[in-house]
Amino acid sequence: MLERLRAWLDARRAQLPPRGALGQALGSMHANWDALIRDASDGTLEIDNLIAERALRTIAVGRRNWNIVGSDSAGDVSAVIFSLAETCKLNGVNPEAYLRDVVQRIESTLNSDLDSLLHFHWKPRDGSDPVDLNRPILHPNLAAP
Repeated sequence: MLERLRAWLDARRAQLPPRGALGQALGSMHANWDALIRDASDGTLEIDNLIAERALRTIAVGRRNWNIVGSDSAGDVSAVIFSLAETCKLNGVNPEAYLRDVVQRIESTLNSDLDSLLHFHWKPRDGSDPVDLNRPILHPNLAAP
């Protein structure tokens, strides 16, 4: 079906002036063709960045409150922590429990075992299920295995 769409696209682009509205739309489709093929071949990929935008909305709304960060390096650290917390939320993991546990364990973890502390491999020390049943998984494709 995509091969037929590509043939149709190429034929129409040859018939239309590139500066017209339809010509520009078809030009955009042609320019993004590789991304369309990649998206169609992997159902786990998102076609847009709505999930990331929704996760960052809280930070954007509270932007005036973040003036207290103090320096660029503190801002970088905050960005990492926010990213970790939002990734946990997307996967139904309690971010506070995750961050508290990982901060305590990271110093004694071997470099070769650091992957075990990533949110999708992480298990609490007590062996309980890392998924917080009170926090719904916001994105089914990002669910922990």
